[in-house]
Amino acid sequence: MIKLKTLAILALRATKFDFTIKHHWIAGSKIKLNSFLHKSYWYHGKRREEQTMQRLADLIKPGHVVVEAGGHIGYLTAYFSELVGNEGKVMVFEPATVNLPYIRKNTSSLKNVLLEERGVAEKSGTMIFYEDDFSGQNCSLDTDYKGVEINSGHAGFEIGKNETEIDVVRLDEYLAEFERIDFVKIDVEGCELNALVGISGVLNRVSAMMVEVTADFAEVETLLRESGFILEDASGNALDTLGVETWGNVFCLRKD
Repeated sequence: MIKLKTLAILALRATKFDFTIKHHWIAGSKIKLNSFLHKSYWYHGKRREEQTMQRLADLIKPGHVVVEAGGHIGYLTAYFSELVGNEGKVMVFEPATVNLPYIRKNTSSLKNVLLEERGVAEKSGTMIFYEDDFSGQNCSLDTDYKGVEINSGHAGFEIGKNETEIDVVRLDEYLAEFERIDFVKIDVEGCELNALVGISGVLNRVSAMMVEVTADFAEVETLLRESGFILEDASGNALDTLGVETWGNVFCLRKD
């Protein structure tokens, strides 16, 4: 028997449409999304990752330089733009074709945002990319990204993946001329270690980061701690170790 929740999701999927909502964290700002693909935004509203959003506001200030690896539809990108103000700069990397129509629209009027339509990796070049057909939040360079399996379980049906080739860039090459990078967000669905290795050459210039850690927990933790960061959750609680139980956003702050 098909569960009622699954039937509701399938019905929403069949009738999906694009519409605009008010951005929950930016007065007077709107964001374009899809009724099915981006349900978590309009359904949960300001409750969605509320502690994370508040922590970001504590860390990002006017005039800051922000790098965002994995922009999805631009919801956080617009928030970063608001936080850094006219004197700041936001560079966002998003390669997924399912996400690009939305992030293009949602950042088109933001003069302090530069959208790079490519991914990030350990080496610059081209790589095979796997786009999910559910929400666009599980797109990954990892063919076996575990998040797809987990979210398939939540959805009640198997999430499909489409294979494509994308351009990728090593971030420390891209950021070589920046004397300082105030904040970096890395949300690349299981490839965070690869992305971190790719920015390792300029990590000493990075003041703070938020990394969604969902794979290679021990290796990611070692790299971050050896780079001089302390690790906390969104509430500011120290994380003694990273593992499956800490799956999600990790805030990385300088010891001083």
